[in-house]
Amino acid sequence: MPNIELLETQLTKGVSTKVDVEQLLGKPIGEGGALSGLEPDRPRELWVYGESGWSIVGLEGTTARIHIDQQLLMVFFVDGRFDGYWWNSHGGPVKARFKEE
Repeated sequence: MPNIELLETQLTKGVSTKVDVEQLLGKPIGEGGALSGLEPDRPRELWVYGESGWSIVGLEGTTARIHIDQQLLMVFFVDGRFDGYWWNSHGGPVKARFKEE
């Protein structure tokens, strides 16, 4: 997961380019687009960065307790210039049942 603090200290909204972002954060794992309810006439291009993982924390018969970790960062561009970012981090337990054979 890229260092979020770098976005605030190394990039300038409306000035920094996609090349600047890629040099700072590396290649994105995905790309897309977004519309803002505040500015619906200015569509944004977005790059996605993130990682996810899981581990089994308990197993009883056919039921497993799994811990899932996920971090997601979206970097937004307008007209090829950095326009901001959004990130989310989630981790928590999940139960899963396996089919007996």
